[in-house]
Amino acid sequence: MPTLGGDPVRLKVAPGTSSGKVLRVKGRGVTTPKGTGDLLARIEVAVPSRLTDAQRVALDAFASSGPGEDPRRELIERARS
Repeated sequence: MPTLGGDPVRLKVAPGTSSGKVLRVKGRGVTTPKGTGDLLARIEVAVPSRLTDAQRVALDAFASSGPGEDPRRELIERARS
């Protein structure tokens, strides 16, 4: 990732990180008389709008290989209790 000082830095993004999460790079932000601030990087996950047949087959195989997770399940359970 490019920085304000010109030297790029590498960020490790954890698996499952969603769009909108903000990561902080200490000491790589704007320099002021008080010191150097932190650089904030917002994660943007790009989702392809069109898939090839091979990509669709791979995605279907991936989806069927693991347990089916419903992100709304916890919300529904809390609403019922």
